Amino acid sequence: MKITKELLKEWAACHSGYRWFIEKFPQGGDVHEVGKALRADGRTDDAGWLTNCVFDHFIKEPTAIAEYVAADVKGTLEDTANSPTSASGNSSKAAASGDYSKAASSGHSSTAASSGDSSTAASSGDSSTAASSGYSSTAASSGDSSTAASSGYSSTAASSGDSSKAASSGNSSKAASSGNSSKAASSGDSSTAASSGYSSAAASSGHSSTAASSGYSSKAEASGEKTIAMVAGIEGAARAGEKGAFALAWQDDEQIRIAVGIVGEDEIKADVWYRVAEGKLVEA
Repeated sequence: MKITKELLKEWAACHSGYRWFIEKFPQGGDVHEVGKALRADGRTDDAGWLTNCVFDHFIKEPTAIAEYVAADVKGTLEDTANSPTSASGNSSKAAASGDYSKAASSGHSSTAASSGDSSTAASSGDSSTAASSGYSSTAASSGDSSTAASSGYSSTAASSGDSSKAASSGNSSKAASSGNSSKAASSGDSSTAASSGYSSAAASSGHSSTAASSGYSSKAEASGEKTIAMVAGIEGAARAGEKGAFALAWQDDEQIRIAVGIVGEDEIKADVWYRVAEGKLVEA
């Protein structure tokens, strides 16, 4: 994903951060390279802000998840190549503990685990797992049936591959998963979950949290007050918490339409699944 001046303006970047970006990346730069440069210059808060903006972007563009995860895993594997926390090969494992620590593992059934503030874990390969625990931690996993889990405030988890799973816990946490039947779950106030793929699911729990799912027959649920759930794919289902709202796409002959449900209006109930039938919202 390329970060540009226009994108930073859209995201309302601070004046100091914007000037830093112009000096470092006058022609724009890859999100991972920009994040790495921010951390190298000691701008860890800005790096965290950038990650949050990118994951919020996944709500609008869920199909961008797969490319992001693949690049994130690739970058971490390169950064940790030949280090004690890097393992390559079938059933390999990598573990790192400590502030700003990194763990990377590549290969079938591989595992990467990292614990510590601002830590990172990346794993690539079928059935691979990446787990990161710590404030502002990040976990990324790429491969069929892969899993990414991150725990800690402002943590992020991203997973790519059919039937993959991403789970993130902590206020303002982000979870993104891409692939058919994939799942993304995020827990914490103002948390975000985005999932892309056929029959995919996104679930977010917490006050003012958001869940978005893209793909045929996918699901999105957001539990908690003033939550939002969105499904960008027909034959989907959604539900939202008290004082929340949800949106479902449906097809009327050749025209795609959006059905909106607002909890407390038109007999729409909180925490109840809804689908669209003949242009009307009905309990699923």
